[in-house]
This record gives sequence, structure tokens and C-alpha cells, in this order.
Amino acid sequence: MNKRSKSTQLFYIVVTVLFLAFFLFSSISLIFLVFLGAFVISLFELTTKRQFLKLQTILPTSKIRSLAMGLVEISGSTSCNELIQPRIGDKKCIAYHYQVHKKVKDADGHYSSQLIEEDKKIAPFSIKDKTGSVDVSTKHLDFLWLPEERSYSIGNLYYTQTILMPDVQVLLIGKAVNLNGRIMIEKDSINGVFNLTRVSSINKWTYYKPLLNSLYLFLGLICLVTIFIVMADVNVNDNLVIYHF
Repeated sequence: MNKRSKSTQLFYIVVTVLFLAFFLFSSISLIFLVFLGAFVISLFELTTKRQFLKLQTILPTSKIRSLAMGLVEISGSTSCNELIQPRIGDKKCIAYHYQVHKKVKDADGHYSSQLIEEDKKIAPFSIKDKTGSVDVSTKHLDFLWLPEERSYSIGNLYYTQTILMPDVQVLLIGKAVNLNGRIMIEKDSINGVFNLTRVSSINKWTYYKPLLNSLYLFLGLICLVTIFIVMADVNVNDNLVIYHF
């Protein structure tokens, strides 16, 4: 993990401790504590996406010909012998993820999106670089930031589909295993990661991540200052505003 991400997590921990200390010794509503707890949990909740992005900053990109067994990161172009037909469109692909969402209205008049149908299919494929090629398991493989293809809506139904095409530069993190002399990339159960994304998408993420970290730090400071100001006792004496914490 880089220094910036470490400092960001340290900042979150310090702010959390300050908030809790301040709330425990102040007459504050329980709602604020519940909200704070949910916010902190959401920050540190480990998902496959966050684990993938975390490992992507640590792992070196391995050459396919010299892959070591275990957790690896590889980059190359996708290749498939038998493409499949997606649910939307006529252009065959390596994989697709099809979803249908329905816009529903509750008793209070608020709208939300409800998933009513989902279909995901992946054809056997491989990734190749200048040194060689390796097969990728289709079991438990998750895609990240794949482009949508011909999504549309009819009435209150929204049809979306993301696809993986051949000859696309991708980055994959998984576990390299030897199956009877055949090397394959599958899910790493220890780290819980088996994700694939386009190289162009991860490059954009790497570029904008420092800006997001700075934004989180700024918003955290604003929230901290705002809460202290709102909960402080304010006295005005001779046009002088005095805050008592």
C-alpha cells in the first residue's frame, strides 16, 4: 500500500477516535453515533473490488512465460476460440453480464431500482502477452469497469449489459495453479480476489485516485470542524463571538 493510502486510513482512524471521544462526553443523540458507525464500517468494509484495487498497487505485473505459482498479476490481450452470443446485440463476445432493473415506487412516493433479472456467461478464454499465453478459469471470475453495450430502457424497465471482447488489453489478478502440467489462473481463496478489468480503466483509476484521497481528507476535515462548531456553546459579548467546547 502506498504512503498516501496509509495516511488516508490513519486520518479516518484519528477522526473516528475524536468523534467518539467527543460524543461520549457530550449530550448527543444516539442517531449521530449510529450514523458514524455505519460510515466507518463502510470505509473499511472489505470487498473484492477494494481488495483488487489494493493488491493492484502492490503486486508487480508478471510475464506469462515465467509465472510463479500463487497470487499473480498479469496483463495482456484477451483471446477466445469460441465466442458467445450476448443477450443484447449481434456482436459476439467473450463474456457478458446482463441485468434488468425495474423502477418501483414505495408508499411514500420514493423511487428505487429493483433487480428483477440477471444473466452472466463467460466463454473459455486466455490472456496472452509477448512471452506466452495462459488460460483463465471462468469460475468465480468478477469483472470491473467493463463497458456497457447497447443498454436501453422501456417504460420502467432498464436493460443493461457489460461485455468483454477479444483483443482487449486487460489486467487480471488471481492465483496461478498447475493442473496436470497446464497453467491456469483461478480465484485466490486466501485473498478472496479474482478480478479482471481493462488496462485503460485501471490507468484512469490510478490517475484519479490521489485526487479522490485529497477530496476525502478535505471532506473529513470539513465534517469535523462543522460538528465541533454546531455542538459548541456560542456566546456573543461586545460583538465578539466566543465558542465554548
